[in-house]
Amino acid sequence: DTIFITGDGIPDYRATCAPNAPLIHLEALPSGLRVRWNGFIPLASRNILTQELNFEGFNIYLTEGSSLNSLTRVASYDIDDYFKYYLNDGNWVAAKSRFYRDELFSLYAPNGQEDLFWSPDNYNAESPYLLPEHPDSLFYFEPINCNASVFGQETAIRKVYPISPMSHWDDPSQVPNDSLAVYLTNEGNFKFYEYHYSASDLLPNQEYTVVVRSFDYGSMVTNAWPLESPIELTFATVTTLSGKASCCIDRTGNIDGDPSDHVDITDLTRMIDYLFINMTPLECNDEANIDGDPNGMVDVGDLTLLIDHLFITGRELPYCMQ
Repeated sequence: DTIFITGDGIPDYRATCAPNAPLIHLEALPSGLRVRWNGFIPLASRNILTQELNFEGFNIYLTEGSSLNSLTRVASYDIDDYFKYYLNDGNWVAAKSRFYRDELFSLYAPNGQEDLFWSPDNYNAESPYLLPEHPDSLFYFEPINCNASVFGQETAIRKVYPISPMSHWDDPSQVPNDSLAVYLTNEGNFKFYEYHYSASDLLPNQEYTVVVRSFDYGSMVTNAWPLESPIELTFATVTTLSGKASCCIDRTGNIDGDPSDHVDITDLTRMIDYLFINMTPLECNDEANIDGDPNGMVDVGDLTLLIDHLFITGRELPYCMQ
């Protein structure tokens, strides 16, 4: 007699798998939308076999309507890292793991992290890097994906809390009570890993679907292509609001119109000039309406919040009113 138990139909052995999918929240804006997610779980994803962290980045997809068959990638965040190749018996061989940009600078740049003339992007198979101390050592470096890692500049994805410190705890429940406001959101997630993306100039009162997918870096050693988290785990649909999108981008405070949306003392100078000196009209009144006055009035209350952000508590500035 033969006795057997039926399995679940899913192979127990897996050579690789995509990073975990983030949980997302989608918000409707006038002629636009904002999607927000926490990346702590995806960033902690490890390769099944090597147990190495294999997270590489996020891809944002957008489509009009609710169909997932016509998605267009609209933004990507990609860690600044490289595969390294070395010459062995006349053949280029890939190193077993990736190297972050900072690691390569520490290892090979003559002047370390401050070197303005050395870059891994300068060296390829036709023009490799010669290690000065070892004339027989040749390397070249290959970027992994697009290496778009500077928030708000190289990528349209931004951090929700750009000045929040990185936590050293493995779980939000481990954060001491006296540090909750510094490290955790109101929902109990790590602030450091909160990201968001905003889309503007969309059709008003139109349904849109957004997908946020985390992906890994693959492997040149095993010839494994990068994998993305499943679409069905991270999509949401929202209908945009009527009205025109605001000239304000992301958070308030960028009063001088800095292209990188950076808020600093020049914004404070610009607001003081508007309120008390030349009264020069603002380029974007909504950026200066920090306290969210419903009538769009910019006054000393907004100035106080900007000073508090820059010099006192460092409290995050609120999002633009939409």
